[in-house]
Amino acid sequence: FFFSSRRRHTRFLPVSWARRCVQETGYQRRVHGENNPDLYGPFWIYTTLVVVLAISGNFGRYYESNNQNFSYDFSFVPLGASIIYGFGFIFPIVMWVIFKCVSNPISYITTVCTYGYSLCVFIPVILICAIPINLLRWLLVGYAGISSSLFLIVNFKAEMDRLFLGHKNIILIFIGSTQLLLIIALKLKFFEVTLDDK
Repeated sequence: FFFSSRRRHTRFLPVSWARRCVQETGYQRRVHGENNPDLYGPFWIYTTLVVVLAISGNFGRYYESNNQNFSYDFSFVPLGASIIYGFGFIFPIVMWVIFKCVSNPISYITTVCTYGYSLCVFIPVILICAIPINLLRWLLVGYAGISSSLFLIVNFKAEMDRLFLGHKNIILIFIGSTQLLLIIALKLKFFEVTLDDK
């Protein structure tokens, strides 16, 4: 599963998959180059992320409570769905409008797909965030935010290369600020610091 021995040298597959994502023959050709982008993948990434957020958030609260007076917080499911699906469908609308305003149209479905696949890195990160170490949580969500931002920048690079520098900066600021909002919302709503951590 993780290694390929079909070639002369064995290679670590996740690294080769990551390289393929940023090449024109990988993700960009499948999503940007076809008339029917894949919405199936982003839907399941969003749904998996909502479930993982609810589970990890409750596990984190359980570990922090030291088995005393713990109760599950079922509000994590609708809260997670609001944040993740909102991020996955509303911010692509804004990105689509920005591209349309700067005379470089890109399809809304393409932006939804790209944003959806950019959140894939959050799934393992959120699972690890169940560990009740506040600094580790900040580092992990920061790493996921940076990785997700770079994924978006690399995959919108072809569209951004056709823009003026000022328009490019608007898109970069938008991507960075939305990712910052996402990681702050995830950290503070699901993995907040308890009084014992302060």
